[in-house]
Amino acid sequence: MPEGSGESPAGTSSPSMSNLEPHELPHWEEVQLNLVSARDYFANQLYSQLAHVPATMMCRRFFLRDSNDIAALQHVNSTEYRTNLRKRFSIHSLSGIDQKQKQYSKGHYFELDLYVKVRDGPVHLDSIFNRVVDLNDSESIVCLSNEDGQATTSAAECLSDIRLERGECFHFEITESPSCILEKMYQLDRAYALRNRIHKTNVVIKAMGVFVNGNKEIFKRNSVNILARWREHKEAILIGKSGVPIFLIYTPCRNLFSSMDQVQESNNSRFDKVEASISQVQTSLVHLEDRFCEVQESNNSRFDKVQESNNSRFDKVEASISQVQTSLVHLEDRFCEVQESNNSRFDKVEASISQVQTSLAHLEDRFCEVQESNNSRFDKVEASISQVQTSLVHLEDRFCEVQESNNSRFDKVEASISQVQTSLVHLEDRFCEVQESNNSRFDKVEASIDKVVASISQVQKSLWSFMAISMAALFVSRIPGFTLPGQPLGSGSPG
Repeated sequence: MPEGSGESPAGTSSPSMSNLEPHELPHWEEVQLNLVSARDYFANQLYSQLAHVPATMMCRRFFLRDSNDIAALQHVNSTEYRTNLRKRFSIHSLSGIDQKQKQYSKGHYFELDLYVKVRDGPVHLDSIFNRVVDLNDSESIVCLSNEDGQATTSAAECLSDIRLERGECFHFEITESPSCILEKMYQLDRAYALRNRIHKTNVVIKAMGVFVNGNKEIFKRNSVNILARWREHKEAILIGKSGVPIFLIYTPCRNLFSSMDQVQESNNSRFDKVEASISQVQTSLVHLEDRFCEVQESNNSRFDKVQESNNSRFDKVEASISQVQTSLVHLEDRFCEVQESNNSRFDKVEASISQVQTSLAHLEDRFCEVQESNNSRFDKVEASISQVQTSLVHLEDRFCEVQESNNSRFDKVEASISQVQTSLVHLEDRFCEVQESNNSRFDKVEASIDKVVASISQVQKSLWSFMAISMAALFVSRIPGFTLPGQPLGSGSPG
């Protein structure tokens, strides 16, 4: 907020204090951190996200009660001090510090956005702020100085190194505009000048800084400019000589609807991936069916060729030798056995394909159940929005649990799809093995048939040779006076 909106006469601070004299006012208002509220949404969101911290808002408002309080502000309130800061740190994109000295009187108060004392320690500062800042985003955190007073940009390490014991404090201001960072740094400076008036005892301040909202690119540009000037002119500002780490932290403003949109986008992305995987499985099944048809057509063609060849050869064998018919009968029986074996294997393959399709149907039903479960949960969340608005922190935790459950279920679905794809690959390999086995058997059958035909041809040749010799002997025996070698004379048949 601009300078001046955090200060006001005591008479306007609250109705219960409207009739009090300045010396009767308390020095500060102390309130539990989980009970703090603010006028703007961004500050209220920060307070709600820090409600889990075991700490007390030590000084929500500090009242100027006497001249000692006003005297503590004399140095940082002087025109010379203000003009020097304006000269060294102001740039066109940052609201400048008012260089005119303010006239404070008894009864004025200053609002401090986040002046906190730790009740239970030790605790590290990064564990306190882990809900309000992305600790892994180096562009969201800028550390102007560490405990040794040296300028550094290793902000996340500096934040995690800060350890607060019980009773120690940290002070942060809050602004929705990156252009007001310098004004908030001056408010930190002013509160640091009053530290001995705020604390009755010697309390250690371990960290100071500014929480910033608004455009992140403007925050990055302004924080880089401030860091560059800090390295040269940090001695010009009181907090620069304090040795206390100073942080500039960008905190995005989150709400219920943005969290729901993020979860919805994540679910949509995962559903798209699942649908793509299902499409790939369906495409693989189509290719597998095409391959099966090709194999079946090839087998039918081979069977037709074998059948035609067998019919032709069997006709020749039946016309020549009756004994070959018995061999052909055995051959036909063997062929029937091979065909029955092939049919049995094809039935098993079809049954396996049916099981795969059934598994895919169950998988689709499971996806529908998951989607219905998600829709049911979202309906319940939407019906309870009015109650959840008072507990945004707990609702975000619930969303995280739902998202982790969805991630686990989607991982299982993806693993099941991977198993189905592996089964399809094994099924294709089995088809190839069956086809190779069939080809080998067909080659053996053709070779056996060729041997039978060769045997028949040899028998035919033997028969023709025997018939030729017999005819020749008969013909010679009928020639008068012709005697075969070894035949007695006169043994031939007459005329």
